[in-house]
Amino acid sequence: MSSYKVHSVFAFIFSFFLFLNPFSMVLAIVGANLPDYDHKVNHSKIQKMIIIGLLLCIVLYFLNLPYYVGLIIILIAIIFYFSNHRGFTHSIVGAIVFSFLLSLLFLFFYQLVFYQLSFNQFLNLNVFYGINIADIIFSIFILFLVYIFVNKKLFIPILLLYLIGIIVFPIFSIFSFSNTFNTFNNISYNIIPNISYNIIPNIDFMNIFGNSFFLFVMIFLSIFFGIFSHSVLDSFSQKGVEVLRPFSSKKFHKSFGLLFVLIFILLSLLNVIFLAINHSNIIFLIF
Repeated sequence: MSSYKVHSVFAFIFSFFLFLNPFSMVLAIVGANLPDYDHKVNHSKIQKMIIIGLLLCIVLYFLNLPYYVGLIIILIAIIFYFSNHRGFTHSIVGAIVFSFLLSLLFLFFYQLVFYQLSFNQFLNLNVFYGINIADIIFSIFILFLVYIFVNKKLFIPILLLYLIGIIVFPIFSIFSFSNTFNTFNNISYNIIPNISYNIIPNIDFMNIFGNSFFLFVMIFLSIFFGIFSHSVLDSFSQKGVEVLRPFSSKKFHKSFGLLFVLIFILLSLLNVIFLAINHSNIIFLIF
């Protein structure tokens, strides 16, 4: 079984070439450390997650603020608690579920900070070097995930890596970058029905998804890649990995891992070539 260090390095290397922005790289590292939370040795951490979620629910409820942030944390913890090691959390379905929940967690967090607490007027306020308030809030959210899901020995290295990343790649200010993808925003209005507002009150889904759909997709793909990369590495072990849970208990081994390592390499090369052709200024920043 690969260690958390190997999983983190593997996710970082490929996420660097696939996404080329510090936000996605750190989220991929978080995702790469998520699956092993189903191990019994992490039950004490899971219990702390439940306590944090409950406290958030209580505090936000009495402040008359959306308490769904706490509910999602509790739900994630419960899934971990009842999962067998190398079972659901190492599967493709599990990767989709966790990626969706964590992406949704951010959108609720985003909505809470900028709309419920009326900080939306500061959304694009530049602080320094092209970094705005929204980037700082998003960074706090990412580091919160790192603190919860990643081994504490990696927190400082990841923090330094992240800080270097946002300085080296200032062009990837997360909200200004996502604003260039208005097509995704338009599509989102057709995906999220108006009825969603009536299902969960006080959360304007149309506003959140409409303005941040690309951001949601970016978070989802980054975390999904990290989780799936974990399963790819685990397939090289003798025990293999059951990526088709809960539909099948078939175990996938080395050939599966080699196939997806090659796919990762191919996608990375294609992405670098695409950027070299269409965004030569980004390549200049790297070198």
